[in-house]
Amino acid sequence: MKSRGQRLGIAGWGKKTTGWGTAIFLTMVVGQPGFADSPGAEGREANLGITVRVYDYAHIPHETLIRAQEETRGIFRKAAVGTEWQHCPAKISPESGDSPCREVLGPSGVYMRILPASMAARLDSRREDLGFALGSGTPEAGSDAWVFYHRVEEVAERSGASLSVILGHAMAHEIGHLLLGLEPHSPKGIMRGGWHGEDFELAAQGQLTFTPEQSEQMRRAVMVRLRQAELIERHSEAVSQASIAEDRK
Repeated sequence: MKSRGQRLGIAGWGKKTTGWGTAIFLTMVVGQPGFADSPGAEGREANLGITVRVYDYAHIPHETLIRAQEETRGIFRKAAVGTEWQHCPAKISPESGDSPCREVLGPSGVYMRILPASMAARLDSRREDLGFALGSGTPEAGSDAWVFYHRVEEVAERSGASLSVILGHAMAHEIGHLLLGLEPHSPKGIMRGGWHGEDFELAAQGQLTFTPEQSEQMRRAVMVRLRQAELIERHSEAVSQASIAEDRK
């Protein structure tokens, strides 16, 4: 079972504007519960992180995708949360061998799917949606997020921002909602409900980030996810050893 989804959207374009005059409105319905408290600190990023597995169905230019990834990585780095990135094909071929893409992501993983317009339409997304996030209802599974690339292109064109900046911040916003649980949008920062001209400028300067409170909450959330992953791994090892012992009888 998966929880109710979360959406990241744009609305109310009005007249076409130039430069930084466009406003983006982000809406989210959250269905993922919060996480237990655990201490977090800036210096612990190297040991405190999540895996982001990317599926690029939109066939984005490689350089744009890598730059967007670095945008997202930098945003989370400032929150003292590390990100490990895996780029995976839509279908795993037999020739891919023991690729990490074959492995099921546990609680510390996030599936990020970047969709073209044709695939976004299948999700019955609203015209203003930039993306969608869905928390996992089971501890064994990772969380799912989608970004609609054709909407990212529209935003970039109307705002004057680069594609990689908009895409990177959209991915960070979606992942942020997965880690922040039931937290509503904030009045400032990357998790605010509407992005305006000044927000695009901050994004271009690398200053549209999570608030200190959000950063601390995400670190606590990641620590809980890592603990869950460790418990699952221990349980799996115990079951495997028990099975081997049974076979030897």
